[in-house]
Amino acid sequence: AVVSTQSTGKLAPLGTPVPKTDYIVKDGELFLGGDRRCCVDGKLNSSWYPTGDSVEVKGEDLFICGRKNKGQIKINGKKVCRIRVEQGVRKLFNIDSYVKFGKNRIELFLFSETDLLESEVRSELKKIFPDHYKFDRVVVLSRPAPVTAHHKIDDIKLHCPTVTLQFTEPSFTNTILEFLTPRKFELPHPDQILTHAGLDSLDVLQLSNYLTDVFPFLESSHNSLLETLLVCPVNKLWYTLSTQTITPTEPPDMTKKLSVFSRANLSLCVDSSAVIFTNRSCQLCYCVGSHAGKLLCATLPDSTLVWSRVLTGRIESSPCFTRGYVCVGCYDRNIYLLDADNGAIVLTVTTGDQVKCSPTPRQGFIYCGSHDGSLYKITCPRSRDTEPVYCSIAVDDKPISASPLPLTSSIILCTLSGKVASHSHNLQQLASKSFHTPIFSSPVALEDETHVFVALVSGQLIKLLSKDLTIQQTITTPGLIYSNLLLHQHKLYVVTHDCVLTCYPESLTTPEWSCQTPDKVSSTPTLVDARTLVLTSSNGVMCFVDCSDGQCFARFPLPGQSFSSPCVCTVSGQVYIVTGCRDNFCYVLKYSP
Repeated sequence: AVVSTQSTGKLAPLGTPVPKTDYIVKDGELFLGGDRRCCVDGKLNSSWYPTGDSVEVKGEDLFICGRKNKGQIKINGKKVCRIRVEQGVRKLFNIDSYVKFGKNRIELFLFSETDLLESEVRSELKKIFPDHYKFDRVVVLSRPAPVTAHHKIDDIKLHCPTVTLQFTEPSFTNTILEFLTPRKFELPHPDQILTHAGLDSLDVLQLSNYLTDVFPFLESSHNSLLETLLVCPVNKLWYTLSTQTITPTEPPDMTKKLSVFSRANLSLCVDSSAVIFTNRSCQLCYCVGSHAGKLLCATLPDSTLVWSRVLTGRIESSPCFTRGYVCVGCYDRNIYLLDADNGAIVLTVTTGDQVKCSPTPRQGFIYCGSHDGSLYKITCPRSRDTEPVYCSIAVDDKPISASPLPLTSSIILCTLSGKVASHSHNLQQLASKSFHTPIFSSPVALEDETHVFVALVSGQLIKLLSKDLTIQQTITTPGLIYSNLLLHQHKLYVVTHDCVLTCYPESLTTPEWSCQTPDKVSSTPTLVDARTLVLTSSNGVMCFVDCSDGQCFARFPLPGQSFSSPCVCTVSGQVYIVTGCRDNFCYVLKYSP
């Protein structure tokens, strides 16, 4: 039809059909057809085609009222029609169905009294629908469609078929469902982990808090409830949680080796780790962020303020420094590049989701992942006369939390779906490997860059060839791994959530030693010198470990819980350690061996 430029009230007239084209109006929607065949998504179609336009008939005239948006979605510019899918399913299987649209996502629910395999359904659907009709989820339910009092599909009940969640304990099942249902998460398959059903780590944390309100004893499970929810298949959750008990171990009584030299107030929790650099005024500085969105730069060792900048979202990302710039990720979906001398924002890179990943610099480039599953590359020119630029590439449909590892000829990165990918510096994919288990820990490489090491949250350590990601060696550690690895002089230091620090040879054979930590550790171990490691535990204790034998020879109670990795520097022969705490401060500690 040719749309007229006239209007009648709030309704715009559609005009008259073009030659050899006919139309009908069904349930208020305009359908096109007739002798002239319609071109739909590049293919000729001689049947009636739903336009998605809501129309009103007045006499012989048609007036457009708007769009029937719920009946259609566009994916990559091509329409997908709900009615067309449901009619096709009835034609194929003679059963009812329901199509649910999300953001660039199609879910198909079939209600069948007979057994239908998902693979069989997908195979038949491909025969009658165009290629862009890609169903992200196909669910066959052996029950009638749930409906509301108004005889419409009940979306909430649709996602809550309790028969598919078997936890042994009915009240535990119901509690899980009570959490998932109002939030409209996908119901996980019994063999899936929760993060594969659309929940991110923050969602799982909320679920953890929700469960402990109902089942207080879960707080004393051997592995924390949060860790178990992240890595355990849903059909094993109740057994895993209900059969584990905690066996606490007291940290040894040791001599204090630290004193607080200075501190800076960041208004809220400091989970970010500091970056230490020298600015153009030859001042030795540290820069760190907080949950208040405050990014602060202060001098070392006295913490005199150089500049501060309040961003519009929480900062968990640890900043990096290169060529006079500081770069940091933010919960407001942005990656910020700032002038390291005054904190002025030079470049804002807007991503599709929160940025928890810590950026990594190499040779004037900065690489950073986002929860939108993309890798971003920022070019930092040497001259301030040239503006920084950026580019990006989609890597996965799951978030990137671990920092990328830039090598001479490639970039290695890991995602929360368990994907390990290698890209060229032009952001072309070279290789990928999927382990189907979340990866929070950043990869590390040998000095010659021939091999990289990856840690799965479930506790597996994997050694791969850098060039093609071929697996060379795999071992399983005693506990879960959230912390980054430290690789130094052919030794790999790994902290697991069973409160153990272990030293492995680079061949990943028998461990050389293990030592107990005071509590779980979320930070990265750091070298103080060639023989000494320092790390902070979640309960706020800083420990010093002898690299040669694993003996924990000193500890220091911090003023608050700590998830920040310590950074070490030397000023006039004196060693200082910078670390953040959840009491809202970043501390500069004076170390006296």
